[in-house]
Amino acid sequence: MTKITKAEWMCMICASASHDSDEFGRTLEEHIKVQHGIDKKMYDNLLKEGIGASKLKVKMLNYPNDIKLPMISFLSQTWGPTFDLEKYTDEEVNNMIKIALNGKTLSTVFESLNFTFQIDGLSRASSHQLVRVRIGSGFSQKGMSDTYYGDTDYIIPASVIAAGKLEKYKKSMEVSRKVYIDLFKSGVAYQDARFILPHCVTTSVVWTVNFLALKNFCNKRMMRNQSWEMNALCQLIKFEIKKVYPELAEILVPVCDYSKKCNSFGNLFEGCGKYPLEKQHNRYVFESAQIARNIKFNKEYVEKTIFHNKSVKPVNNHFLLLAREKENITKEFYGKYAHDIYVELKNCYKLGDLTVATGLKKIINTFDELYSHFEQYETTNNSVVFYEYVKLNNLEYFKNIIMTVTLLIFNKKIDDVISESWYLHQIKNKKYNDGWYYDGIRGVLKDLHRKVQRLKTGFANNQFNYFQESDLYDTLLYTIFLIVGLKSKLQLRGEKNVEC
Repeated sequence: MTKITKAEWMCMICASASHDSDEFGRTLEEHIKVQHGIDKKMYDNLLKEGIGASKLKVKMLNYPNDIKLPMISFLSQTWGPTFDLEKYTDEEVNNMIKIALNGKTLSTVFESLNFTFQIDGLSRASSHQLVRVRIGSGFSQKGMSDTYYGDTDYIIPASVIAAGKLEKYKKSMEVSRKVYIDLFKSGVAYQDARFILPHCVTTSVVWTVNFLALKNFCNKRMMRNQSWEMNALCQLIKFEIKKVYPELAEILVPVCDYSKKCNSFGNLFEGCGKYPLEKQHNRYVFESAQIARNIKFNKEYVEKTIFHNKSVKPVNNHFLLLAREKENITKEFYGKYAHDIYVELKNCYKLGDLTVATGLKKIINTFDELYSHFEQYETTNNSVVFYEYVKLNNLEYFKNIIMTVTLLIFNKKIDDVISESWYLHQIKNKKYNDGWYYDGIRGVLKDLHRKVQRLKTGFANNQFNYFQESDLYDTLLYTIFLIVGLKSKLQLRGEKNVEC
């Protein structure tokens, strides 16, 4: 089982550990004093009460006897014609492993490494979270339908003691256990007697998992706005991995440690204050009082949490909110020129005389000619030549060529492309607050130039499968921005220089 030394420690109250990025150099005594305001004697007394993760144990039953062979084999077969480990020097092997660990190869390389853990003393509540890891996982859990639970242990969260409700909590558990035993003695089957038992009873799980699935699990569940018990499980697994492969243990960290930004687990939870919030984080469902999270309760973290979350709006149902926002986007118009853009999109039609190749060639050639006149304007600042050319150039036809190529490549109906493009526009328009027109016609053309360059790359290599839907949708939208801008007499140079 996992044994944690004095130098390597895990707090049983909150699941912070010595290898956390903000705990380096601290002792357990320093941690519990700063974070929890208690001394070691009081901490040890809490452990005797069975507080937090004190009953949780993890033992690694099986692991690969070598990680280099399967990883190098995978990487070599993926990008090379043959595989022979002997052809690589030790330095080359180590460099390839390092590149994979840094996330610069296909992540599926980690699926070649399998581990098996025995987990004891985990609450039934948290085991339900664990068994959601279905891809790359296999579980064997202690059953309740054919096993006696009259003498089972149970978990006591630290917050129960902090709230002064320990005796009430224990009494409730003992009542449940006595009723369970009484039911069993009265002839009630295990399967029915178990209904009286609470989620805090402990269970045992044997978990076989590949390292990619394990890494993804730890990246999410080690975040401090996740429950302390999930944090603790990941920490103990990391200690076990570290014994045999410290280089693998090193990348078992919260996902926010990579970006140094808080994404708050998809905006479901209030940020813990460790990192600034992601730009797009503008809501949360569960706030501090509702989260049994591993949060730093010291003054510094509390102040950071308040600061980072003051602009965030709490909501009751995150998923309902997202659904309503999507529905609103289809009904409302965000932006000054949104209605004109919508009309132009609805007026698109398919040209019957084009193939993908001829259509792409027309898009590229037509735009190159248009852009050459724009570059001439940029050099001479003579707008007359540019506007004269734009009047001659049939932008409406250009728009319909793009629509036709989009339909041919993705085999879609025109109504679907229109609705999907419109949805994409409204999402971005709301995000950037009409940013597309701030730099005038000049800004639209520069952005359209970047979109067409993507098409040109695929066309040059004859790789039509290279295109993403967004490539064509963006090209279509920026063409429509150009049309709307010209019809609305948008100036060539905008007053604000805003990237959209």
